[in-house]
Amino acid sequence: MQETAVNSGLLLVAVTGLIFPAVLHYTRTEVHSGESELALSRFCSCIMIVAYEWSQTEESSNDDEGPEISKWESIIWLLIMTAWISILSEYLVHAIEGASIAWNVPLEFVRVVLLPIVGNATEHASAIMFAMKDKLIPFSVLIGWIPGQPMDLNFQLFETAMLFMTVLVVAFMLR
Repeated sequence: MQETAVNSGLLLVAVTGLIFPAVLHYTRTEVHSGESELALSRFCSCIMIVAYEWSQTEESSNDDEGPEISKWESIIWLLIMTAWISILSEYLVHAIEGASIAWNVPLEFVRVVLLPIVGNATEHASAIMFAMKDKLIPFSVLIGWIPGQPMDLNFQLFETAMLFMTVLVVAFMLR
């Protein structure tokens, strides 16, 4: 139950960090358009990253569980999976040759272009999932700060308000 409270609290911090720049932008109260908004976005990004890192260290310090399998069991599973992947790779190589002939695609194109793309599919998927979980936005704002690129947390007001209402509903349902 405590983890749920921490996660919903982090979600509220993140949404609040998105609301402040949007409200500042749409109230048009600053003299030099964009400067205060950018400074506030950078500050909120720092707060979000510090809060996220704090929650990760707290979460990892609470892990008192022992390993689920022994060292020898994990070695056996590693050997089994290595053998299985070797067998599947052999089938893949033969399937590529047949597929390139059937589809009239040059074998070199399949080997040089398509196979590396498919081979890195897990990396691409994890990068997309990382970005979808909003772990990338505050980091991008801070990285843009280094070369002087004005990246801020100002999203459209309607989308930010809908996100805030959704987070409030979820937070109340989890209590």
